[in-house]
Amino acid sequence: MKRGWRLVIGVSVLRAGEGVKRLCVAVKPGSAEALSVAKRIAEASTELGLTCVIDRESAGEVPGLTCLPLEESRADVLVSVGGDGTLIYTIHRARALKAPVLGVSVSESYGYLNEVEGGEVAEALAALAEGRFAVEEVSFVECYARGSRHLAVNEVMVVSEAPHRAVALEVRIEGEVVLRGKMDGVLVATALGSTAYSLSAGGPILHPEVDALVLTPICPVRQFARPLVVPSGHRVEVRVVGGRALVAGDSFEFGRLGVGESVLIHRSSERFALVRLRGEGYYSKLSRYLRLSEGGLPG
Repeated sequence: MKRGWRLVIGVSVLRAGEGVKRLCVAVKPGSAEALSVAKRIAEASTELGLTCVIDRESAGEVPGLTCLPLEESRADVLVSVGGDGTLIYTIHRARALKAPVLGVSVSESYGYLNEVEGGEVAEALAALAEGRFAVEEVSFVECYARGSRHLAVNEVMVVSEAPHRAVALEVRIEGEVVLRGKMDGVLVATALGSTAYSLSAGGPILHPEVDALVLTPICPVRQFARPLVVPSGHRVEVRVVGGRALVAGDSFEFGRLGVGESVLIHRSSERFALVRLRGEGYYSKLSRYLRLSEGGLPG
């Protein structure tokens, strides 16, 4: 594999990896299984001549291992052990380091976005040490709410502040009204996030090479309101026209809006990086995790 190549695929950029020397492992807090996998990663790293530190915030102090805050780890690659939530939180924390993240699943968590399973860490670390991997750079979705800028991996949502009451919203794309009425809320998802909340709300699944966002109404009063696939460069404005709304993304609250206030959402110029190792095709993985071939989603 040649060093330095970059392949642009829709909202993603794929580039070749280089041999890794230093890792930092973040785990799902409170998970004994995730911590056990992290210890195996540390042991395998030592055998390969790699330096491995454990993220103190997520794992606490682990006897016999070096524990540092992820942000101070100076790692070449961050390893997230847990489910999709752990991976997304690690991606947000990795912004300052600008290091790629390798997602490792554990059996107790849903990890569609992760690259390998817990039992595959030895092979994964060998590939990292030898530079046998690629790095996929993916765009965040960005929003501006009440003068503040926020980023999300999966989606930005504008939902009713009161869970028992609908909120009236007006949605404009490039200045044109596409949706207006009462609903539980609306979300704007990335291609990566199209298999998460948006899918549960009835939105389509986007291939990661599709340069688009998904606008998905959540329980609209008018049943003809349907999800809309939007070019990622277009700007989506969501304005509150009745009631109060909460703006959030990736489980982080961004702010609250009253009548007349709005949030502007679009693809960000800022990217995050994921380590890619598998030879498994996109559609095979999608079918395996979402059980499409079995006619339903996992329970």
